[in-house]
Amino acid sequence: MRKFLSVLLAMAMVLSLTVTGFAIEDTATTREPEVMTKEATMAGKTVILHTNDVHGAVEGYAYIAQLKADYEAKGAEVILVDAGDYSQGEVYVSDTKGLDAVEMMNVTGYDVVTLGNHEFDYGFAQLKDNMSKAKFKVLCADVFNADGTPIFDANCTYTTKSGVKIGFFGMETPETQTKANPALIKGLTFATDDAFTKAAADQVKALKDDDIVICVSHLGVDAELHRSVRRCQGYRLHHRRALPHRDDEGRERRAHPVHRHEVR
Repeated sequence: MRKFLSVLLAMAMVLSLTVTGFAIEDTATTREPEVMTKEATMAGKTVILHTNDVHGAVEGYAYIAQLKADYEAKGAEVILVDAGDYSQGEVYVSDTKGLDAVEMMNVTGYDVVTLGNHEFDYGFAQLKDNMSKAKFKVLCADVFNADGTPIFDANCTYTTKSGVKIGFFGMETPETQTKANPALIKGLTFATDDAFTKAAADQVKALKDDDIVICVSHLGVDAELHRSVRRCQGYRLHHRRALPHRDDEGRERRAHPVHRHEVR
């Protein structure tokens, strides 16, 4: 049943890519993707599209895929990034313990993601199994195995076609320790206080030879955490734009944040 659902969702995703998804102006339109011409308006530019807190609303990925295709049609190089909480919230992904979210992100063409607290809801073993199917880089610099090593890669460098080196590192909220089932994350260490700050500073140092450094972060609301994050605040993604999700009757349900950044 789980395998059938995954295949069904994948087929639906592929079919949905033939039309435009949710428009930024809250209107749905059906139009053909733009075709790149010699007068491409964004030729030579790199655009970073960033989503977060999708919470299992996989129907929104059709919009993201179309948006990415439109920028590419204009000549831009697109890097697609997500900052966590994609594998919990709707039955589509909870039924497969987050795996369908990963498969939808593969189809959409994500390049780099970090983890949110909800990625740990099904346990670390399930998380590792899900991410073994990922076709994108999974980054987390501040959660460690029992031997002190990061549970996933701490950072990566994306080199654009023009030669610009963009360093990414991921930071997960320490609040996961109190939001996830302790039995399911046993043996993991979440950096807090000075250790959290050091984890971020270490990544900035490791990526010092890159032209741009971006922290893809999924952070909480604790006052302690906000004090710790100040030293890496200049590397956080921002500029949030909310896209609506609608149910089968057209009623608005949830904001789907999308951010755009240009690298010239």
